[in-house]
Amino acid sequence: MDDKTNNLIEQKRRADYNRYMDLAAMGTYLILSPKKSQAKSPAPPGIVFDDG
Repeated sequence: MDDKTNNLIEQKRRADYNRYMDLAAMGTYLILSPKKSQAKSPAPPGIVFDDG
């Protein structure tokens, strides 16, 4: 292969890797986001919600 073809293949490989890293970073941020984690935390033990 010539240099131009190798360059295009390398650019595509980098783009695919960057796309994967972006998705991984977004997933990590969503999992570790304090406000979202706090909103999904269960109620403290001992508190009973009673309808009656």
